[in-house]
Amino acid sequence: MKPLVRARLLMLVASTTWGTSFVVGRVGVSFLDPVVFAFLENVIGMFVLAAGLKYQTRENSPRSGEHLLFVPKIVIVGVLNGLAYTCQYIALSLTTAINTSLLVNISLPFVPLIAWALLKERFAGRKAGGLVVGIAGAALVATKGEIEQLTVGQFVGNLFAIGAGALWAFWIIVAQSALGQVHRPLRLAVGNAFYTVATLGIAVLVIGRIDPTQLAMPEPWLAMVYLGVMSIGVGYVVYYEALSQLGGSSSAAYILLQSAVALALAVLLLSEPLTLPVAVGAFMILVAIVTAG
Repeated sequence: MKPLVRARLLMLVASTTWGTSFVVGRVGVSFLDPVVFAFLENVIGMFVLAAGLKYQTRENSPRSGEHLLFVPKIVIVGVLNGLAYTCQYIALSLTTAINTSLLVNISLPFVPLIAWALLKERFAGRKAGGLVVGIAGAALVATKGEIEQLTVGQFVGNLFAIGAGALWAFWIIVAQSALGQVHRPLRLAVGNAFYTVATLGIAVLVIGRIDPTQLAMPEPWLAMVYLGVMSIGVGYVVYYEALSQLGGSSSAAYILLQSAVALALAVLLLSEPLTLPVAVGAFMILVAIVTAG
């Protein structure tokens, strides 16, 4: 299989997996504090990735993990990721999975602009139009076409989702740059996971609420194990592998599938309403993401 075709297939796998995470995460935070949930999910994912790196190191090079945690860009990637997870799971606890998935991904049309500013990648003029369309779509999703929505709880959740997306836009660019230093995608995934957990651990201490009764329930653990293994363990490895071939700007368009999967599952499994303003806003966001590719 040609490397570019393989990279595209891997990106589709990552996008589909991450699309399911919005629905599973929405269920999980209904049982457990969102910041604690995000922390434990990433702890599970970190152990899965570390086990994979240890196996890869044993099979290939005994020095492949040396100085992994001392690369500055890996620290930045992990901190950005941890802050984004904090915002996303707070958003999932306050607003719908549909809104969260769409508003998190509104950041993607900005990726080519950030790549142009920081990495000097080419920025096509048509992508500026995509940014405008995407921002208008995000406004429709966030407010549902009603200005009074600016004062209710869901809007606060929508703002956290937009914040998560902004953080992940920078994360994509820094991660692409970091790959050039660590070379192996699994090494970057492990470093990212370590500093993500560290950042989320601080967030738990500052704003988290640990309830032993909630932790004793099986439902959040089922969700966390699925997300730790699939969304983090599988998702990040295949994403970094694809990113090394496609680059940050091109990979942004493939994340379109993430929004589509999340939207469909939220409607089918969670019975979340898909109103006309949200549907129109969703279409505008998806158009913007395609334009970003």
